Amino acid sequence: MPIVTKVNAPREKGNLDLGQLPKIEHTRARFIRASDLAEFLGWVVGERNLRFVIQFDGEHQLAEGQELFGEVSLHEWTLKLRARIQQVVVRHGEVVSTVVVMEATNLNAQHGTGRERFRVQGMKASVHVGARCIAPDCSVLDISMDGIGLSTAPELTMGSTVKVCIDQGPDRFEFECEVRYVRKEGKAHRAGLLINHNDRVGKRKWNRFLADLNRRTAIAA
Repeated sequence: MPIVTKVNAPREKGNLDLGQLPKIEHTRARFIRASDLAEFLGWVVGERNLRFVIQFDGEHQLAEGQELFGEVSLHEWTLKLRARIQQVVVRHGEVVSTVVVMEATNLNAQHGTGRERFRVQGMKASVHVGARCIAPDCSVLDISMDGIGLSTAPELTMGSTVKVCIDQGPDRFEFECEVRYVRKEGKAHRAGLLINHNDRVGKRKWNRFLADLNRRTAIAA
């Protein structure tokens, strides 16, 4: 059974009513730097009194005082914020990451249809091109209804179409996916894949699997 990031109980913070929002730690965050529109993709790893700690994969040229515009995706909600960087720490380990502390100067929660994304550990996948398996032992980093994040030894070709197979207990999932991005992370490569749901039965099965994960994380919270 993979380890799945919990979605904890909602709470209210500061003067903004966040009572209907799930806890935002361990959720995907996208930022654009105001000065040059450079994009950064990371995870929220902490939040207190509207000060956010964001972890970005890899080493980035971020500095104190820079202004960022961000978006955090939650179930049926989008949290939009403008923030100023207060501290930057580059961590060198097995995987290099840039940890940024920023203070939100403007925050807005918008309701709308969304997709849960689960950060997982212990889930494996294989990647195939035609009848050939090009990556037999990949680590699944995160999953959603429409996407999969993988850590692979070989570098996948951005824009290519591959088949991804996931064996999860009694369930086996096979997806045709488009490789949307690839970047080097230490000795491995991180790849983001968009699932092409051309099998209605498989799509319903995957949806039930994610719904079950959502129920179990809600109970654990």
